[in-house]
Amino acid sequence: MQVAAFLAQIAAMLKPLFTAILAAAFAAHSFAQPTLSSEDKRAGKAYEAGLEHYLHGRIDEALESISAALKRDEAFFEAHMLKGQILDEAGYPDAAASAYLEGYALHPERFPKGRLRLCQLLHRSGRYDEGLDALAVAQGLPSWEPNPEWDAVTAHLQFASQAITAPVELISHPLAGAVNTPAPEYYPAMTADGQTLLFTRQIGGRNAFEGQEDFFTAVRVGPDEWGNVQPLRGINTPNNEGAPTLQGDGKRLVFTACSTLENGYGPRTGAGSCDLFEAEWNDRSAAFDLGHNLGAPNTPAWESQPSLSADGTTLLFVRASRATRERPAQQDIYEAHRLPDGTWSSARPVAGPINTPGSDGNPVLHPDGSTLYFVSDGHPGLGGLDLFRSERQPDGSWGVPVNLGYPINTHHDESSVLVTPDGRWALFATDRDEPGNLDLWELKLPDELVAKEVRVLRGRVYDVKSGLAVEATVDVVQPDGRAIARVQSAAAGGGFELPMPEGDALRFRVDHPQYAFYSELVSWEEVDADREVEIGLTRFEVGTVLTLKDVRFASGSADLEAVFQPELEQLAALLLANEERVQIIGHTDNRGSSSTNQALSEARAEAVRAYLAEKGVPTERMLTEGRGDGAPIATNETEAGRALNRRTEIVVIE
Repeated sequence: MQVAAFLAQIAAMLKPLFTAILAAAFAAHSFAQPTLSSEDKRAGKAYEAGLEHYLHGRIDEALESISAALKRDEAFFEAHMLKGQILDEAGYPDAAASAYLEGYALHPERFPKGRLRLCQLLHRSGRYDEGLDALAVAQGLPSWEPNPEWDAVTAHLQFASQAITAPVELISHPLAGAVNTPAPEYYPAMTADGQTLLFTRQIGGRNAFEGQEDFFTAVRVGPDEWGNVQPLRGINTPNNEGAPTLQGDGKRLVFTACSTLENGYGPRTGAGSCDLFEAEWNDRSAAFDLGHNLGAPNTPAWESQPSLSADGTTLLFVRASRATRERPAQQDIYEAHRLPDGTWSSARPVAGPINTPGSDGNPVLHPDGSTLYFVSDGHPGLGGLDLFRSERQPDGSWGVPVNLGYPINTHHDESSVLVTPDGRWALFATDRDEPGNLDLWELKLPDELVAKEVRVLRGRVYDVKSGLAVEATVDVVQPDGRAIARVQSAAAGGGFELPMPEGDALRFRVDHPQYAFYSELVSWEEVDADREVEIGLTRFEVGTVLTLKDVRFASGSADLEAVFQPELEQLAALLLANEERVQIIGHTDNRGSSSTNQALSEARAEAVRAYLAEKGVPTERMLTEGRGDGAPIATNETEAGRALNRRTEIVVIE
């Protein structure tokens, strides 16, 4: 279910009570005077009739009566102000602001508390200069008292007035191909290779109260065109399914399903009004399963708008809190992580300056794992929900959000966005061509707003003796050891797909508790969509020999460099998962004297043992030996050959 539809449903249930309370409060603060400002009795009666209609939630009748009062007396202050409040509640910020301005033009000193709402409405309507003028007037009144709300609207108006004077380049157009139809399409998701698109389509109506929402897929049939549009098999039901997100390989799907008054969650089980569900792809049936409740991330509150990392281990989503006396209802972005047993952790608000007292939502985690796009009306923007970008920080938090600028953002709500794996294009839903009917469009991002391009590393893991597939853990890590992505190779076939972000060389490694590990440094340029990496694993058993080529020693020394040691980290984990004893053998090239090289090789073997012992491996399980330059495996006449000879071998001895 779409956010707007859900909030509209809640508002409809609360509307009679809300309007009565709001009108009573407004009357108490604004109109508690011995007489009305108009001396026209007919105008006064029309105003009183309008107030009565308003108190009972009859908005159209209220506006009709108030208009009649103003037709009789254009200087009727209370009628202008009540008209503004009615229009505001009805969702017409521009007209509401104009009504308030007409009232304040008559009596600038009255109802000073309403001036905050006037400035908010002018901002929401894109009338930034008028908003700054209204702000200046409010600050000059004797009743002026600064507070966080005034600080927020000031920041909004100042940012927006500057943003429109420095527009970013905007290139956008409807998505080419067969995706868009006379029905609404929104909430796009995409596989990490950029070849398959998943989206939500409204079936049988133009909103969530008519018809239903189903998932559809499309495939790239040309460089810039989508075709072969089909309903997603196995997951669509007569209930609403919406807001999908895909794991990078397209084999796992997280989505939102909501309870209905008629049949609850239907064939699924939920905890709140809307919950998150996870479905897995079945190669045999060529369909997703129906999906199961995500568990811990869901609460009795409303959860929706999920975004799954390309490796399927991190989930961002939106949770809506209930209104209390202390604060209004709001939406925040939460984060959960997949646990080793495949279930999900409880969720916490994302770390960093992302969430605000306003509405923050529609998180989109780019496949690079380090760039987040989201919408918010709490950060300084142009009105309504604006699109923002944030970068993952070294400590795992998110950095200060950057507004995508004007005219990507306007005073209208922007939402339902997706940034393609190449990092340069954003897909978003808009009704700019046909009001009321959302279609998917493409937007070229300015250079300063792009994400890292991501390519997909495909491979297969197998047993070197049997040739059978091995289900192993495959990681991509940065040079400093920070994990970028992790997947399990498939039990059937041993295949895997991993996102490789543009940048410096990355290491991908394979671990299995019963096999010798595999580790390789790969540059981003080497990743080729048509190339599959074949990784043969050898059983970790007596007689197995592991050659470590990337143990990082200081030049000519036995001191390990104080940097991430990827092979030693993997070796420690492997030894802790097994009980065999090993022999650590150090080797050098032939530069220097034989006696010096012998001593160096022995010292390096001891340094490796000390490192592993610090990681928890019992020292009695490790023997050491140095062989100096006496056992070369390559020529010592070239630097490449000497690098191969400078190695550490691990031999399983029992």
